[in-house]
Amino acid sequence: MRSRRGWIVAALTGGAVLVALAALGPVGAQTTQPIRIGVVLPATGPLAVNGMRASDGIRLFFQSKEWQVAGRRIELIKEDDETKPDVGLTKTKKVVERDHVQALIAYISTPVTYASRDYITAQKIPSIIMAGANALIHPGSSVASPYMFRIFNSLYGNGKGLAEWVHGKAGLKRVVLVASNFGGALEPGFAFKYTFQRLGGQVVADIQPPLGTADWGPWISQIAAAASNADGVVAYVYAADAIRMVKSWSEFGLKGKLPLYGGEAFTSEMLLPAMGDVAEGLRQFGSYCPTLSTPDNQQLARAVKGIGQYPAEYNFYGWAAAQTMWEALRAIGGRAEDHDALAKALQDVRYVGATGPFRYDANRNPILDVYMQEVRRVDGELHNVCLDKVPEVGHPADIPFRPK
Repeated sequence: MRSRRGWIVAALTGGAVLVALAALGPVGAQTTQPIRIGVVLPATGPLAVNGMRASDGIRLFFQSKEWQVAGRRIELIKEDDETKPDVGLTKTKKVVERDHVQALIAYISTPVTYASRDYITAQKIPSIIMAGANALIHPGSSVASPYMFRIFNSLYGNGKGLAEWVHGKAGLKRVVLVASNFGGALEPGFAFKYTFQRLGGQVVADIQPPLGTADWGPWISQIAAAASNADGVVAYVYAADAIRMVKSWSEFGLKGKLPLYGGEAFTSEMLLPAMGDVAEGLRQFGSYCPTLSTPDNQQLARAVKGIGQYPAEYNFYGWAAAQTMWEALRAIGGRAEDHDALAKALQDVRYVGATGPFRYDANRNPILDVYMQEVRRVDGELHNVCLDKVPEVGHPADIPFRPK
């Protein structure tokens, strides 16, 4: 027979267990600790504006969800990678080892991405990569990681899609191809040329100005000479190079004489104020169109305009990365500590976002709608207006990776 003292001890012990269980909540419930997401993006250096726009998009999406998912609070730990590979790796280690983040939304620069790839893979940190790094998602690539997913549409998919559109819908059969001489332009240019030629089109000249060309005059002269034997020009040129090219294009009298098409971000909303009136009528093939009239995009546009910006592609990249992470976390009940479960949830994610349906292919590349756009006046200002949609653009496995 148990003594009176034994019953008291048992009762107290049982009560302590009950108190502990009550503190934990129902059986199977998750911790009330916040989910911590590292945001490692450039806030200084040459890609600072892109990084800040993306960071704004991330913040605005989570704010729209009241900083919660599956009953858990979301916290962002932000660090500046300065667009430097060594700094990016150091900041990544800091947010993982000191701040104990469970996931990452990070990187615009391809070299920064590759510098952190081995560490992220070893630590099994589910990560959404903002841009660059096509080799991450190319079938059979030796640098792919099962924990790194991209939000930026495939440059190869952009090249293929633009080639199909200008050949099939615009009726161009002979074009001049202009691609700045670095991977981010040469890769989609290669995919464009490969596809265009397979369709029966001809690239009459393949012109590759150096990245950061200050004087576009000689290059525009070369383009103009080649264009006398073409019915259009296609450009994979970005940022300040795009501004200088478009202005020189007009100064040399080519505006209005030949159609000029660009790939992703050629006429970015971030560039149009500097381009000015000469940009009117130009077209780009891009994954984000700010005038898209879907309810989800209208929500994004209102949020971005609310902080004094006009929505651009990097706002969308940040918003979409945050939404993709949020949807995956919701699917697993907020169990962010289970890295493999979160990585699988990212692989399986399906939702309709600002630009339409979103999902990943088997190589962790996004499949999403891409839009042909034209720069027009909207309420007295120049903006990209949607002309046509090309659905479900992904990374084309039928195009070989560009030879180095």
